[in-house]
Amino acid sequence: MRFFIFIFLLCFSFFTFAQKWHQIDPNTFIISPPKNAIQLQTNLAILTGKNCAAVINAHGDFTAIELTIKQIKNRIKVPVCYLISTSSDIHEVLGIALMQRAFPAASWIAPSHVKHNLSNYQHAYNDKISQYLNSYEVSTQRVENFDLEGKALWKNKMRQANQRIQDWKNIPLRAPIEVKKQLQLGNHLIDIETYSAFSKEDLFVFSHLNNGMFAGTSIDPIPYVTHSKLNQWLQTLSIMENTSQIKWLLPSHGKPYKRAALNKPITFLRTVMKHSIRQNNELPEELLKRYPKKELQPKLTLLYQIAVQHNPKNNNKTLSVQMPNTPPPQL
Repeated sequence: MRFFIFIFLLCFSFFTFAQKWHQIDPNTFIISPPKNAIQLQTNLAILTGKNCAAVINAHGDFTAIELTIKQIKNRIKVPVCYLISTSSDIHEVLGIALMQRAFPAASWIAPSHVKHNLSNYQHAYNDKISQYLNSYEVSTQRVENFDLEGKALWKNKMRQANQRIQDWKNIPLRAPIEVKKQLQLGNHLIDIETYSAFSKEDLFVFSHLNNGMFAGTSIDPIPYVTHSKLNQWLQTLSIMENTSQIKWLLPSHGKPYKRAALNKPITFLRTVMKHSIRQNNELPEELLKRYPKKELQPKLTLLYQIAVQHNPKNNNKTLSVQMPNTPPPQL
């Protein structure tokens, strides 16, 4: 069944996974995924100036990235001069390959880990295409067992899917440039700072025009923790919390929020560092107070359990946890 789900998404993401554009001001756009795609897509942002635009982040849903590219070309009237990846997460990096092909004049800015391990990311891209091809071949074989009407319908879908896969094959990732401290888009100045947070090296992008901070997964309201360097992450968030110039922040997952709401991920990390795994899997009281919405508690519980496993206090404890479909960042 998963093969047909894959083919369906590959053919119809343009419609079922329609992305939402939000215009914050004349020079700032946020592209958010619909609820049925939040595990496949992350928030993207576009900052524009009189001269050019910067696209912040990508993700591994190639069909949705193709739609994003088409929309950017239709909506943004200045050329794209920068592509910025705020982390070294594999899924967030692979979509950059399609962005680079669509905007060949744009420079890619990413953490140095990406630049130093570019061949690994290229291999990951090629592996993703190989998985697509394998799914396509298995699905093709299963379609042969359908009745004539179903076979005719699905063969057309399979043809569309194969065209996409062939189009994505052998796209090279061009190396990112050195991280620049400032970028001038034309009456729109942005700063780029390097911190340790979600991974060993993450990029935080600040817009002087609207006082927004764009830092992806590092500032998610409920952090996804895959390492034990929480002191560094906590210190980074504390710096952001005490930077009065920052008015609002855009995470990878969830809505933009005001600087005061950084107390949520800060409380989460402090709680993880303080507590060990509880035998009954109950959440500590401080987390329940900070995240009072009941609909958040399943996700909160899962990410808390994952986080405490990486706490050095819990090295000798074991817990069976279903991991999200995201590889850990390199540290």
